[in-house]
Amino acid sequence: CQVVLDDESVGPSIQTVVTANAPFTGSFLPAFPLSGFDGENPNGNWTISVQDFFSSDTGVLRAFSVVVTSQATGDVTSAKTVAGDFAEGGTVTYTVTNANNGNSTVADNPGDEFTDVLPAGLSLVSASATSGTAVATIGTNTVTWNGSLAPASSVTLTITATVNAGTQNQVISNQGSVSFDSDIDGTNDASGLSDDPAVGGASDPTSLTVGNITPTVTIVQAVGQADPTTAQPVHFTATFSEVVTGFDQTDVVVSGAVGATTVVVTGAGPVYDVAVSGALGFGAITVSIPAGAAVDNTDTPNLASTSSDDTVTLAPVPTTTTTTLPRGLPATGSKGSGLPLGVGIAALLAGGGMVLASRRRLHHSN
Repeated sequence: CQVVLDDESVGPSIQTVVTANAPFTGSFLPAFPLSGFDGENPNGNWTISVQDFFSSDTGVLRAFSVVVTSQATGDVTSAKTVAGDFAEGGTVTYTVTNANNGNSTVADNPGDEFTDVLPAGLSLVSASATSGTAVATIGTNTVTWNGSLAPASSVTLTITATVNAGTQNQVISNQGSVSFDSDIDGTNDASGLSDDPAVGGASDPTSLTVGNITPTVTIVQAVGQADPTTAQPVHFTATFSEVVTGFDQTDVVVSGAVGATTVVVTGAGPVYDVAVSGALGFGAITVSIPAGAAVDNTDTPNLASTSSDDTVTLAPVPTTTTTTLPRGLPATGSKGSGLPLGVGIAALLAGGGMVLASRRRLHHSN
């Protein structure tokens, strides 16, 4: 009555149910260890068979039950995602979630419970965690975390880094690693790698691809270019943010003075001289470069130009008129006629706005 069969039965006289004598009450070791069921799914139908070896008595099986006790376990998994600006100099953020899927608390045991060494294409900036202690060691690009996790709980780590120069078009991948106590004996005896949940399968690295750098261009008056000017061509300087190809006179848009449609582009690499001529009128000459005028070594087209001074004023050439006025006139008329000769002279003095007028009367006498 009230017989318990238990592999872990204890007492001063532990007996198997086979060797013990009636009455059978209390805990006994089974004839064959129940540990043979360890690791199996306990769900389903359990069957007990009863056999009585003595013909002179009888018995009744009234009820039986199975008590399943789970082994204390820790099972930590790690998921890691990345977001941000995947360009040189951009900031990226890793989000790491470590979860305890076991049935017991995994403690903060000796050693780090999580370690993540960022690859050379990134520079570690900081790390934080929702519980426990996260440490960012900038010099070694390493993040560590220490702490405990209760069953069905998790910790989230946030790791911030910048994308290093020279990584354009590179794929940067890495994984963090977790260490945990799988049998809850005070020692981290198991480990695993982080997994990117966006990738099918388990233990996938978390990757990002550094994007192309989009070339930019500025265009301004060339050094030494007079403004306003009466001379053509008018010179501008176009400077791209990196070496580009495919840029020529057909990529320059000229507006302003009538007829200024002749463009000559010289130079190479990121800096070009843009010479504009052929203007038939006077006024502003403005230049610009549209998006897609050139491409870099990854065939990435440029953005439209920006400028702080993309206009030069073309002015007319000033003219100067010189007039020589006579100081006197010869006498006319008949001898002794005494007819007067009148001469009127007027001159406008440039810049002074003053009119000089004189009238001279000349006489001729015998």
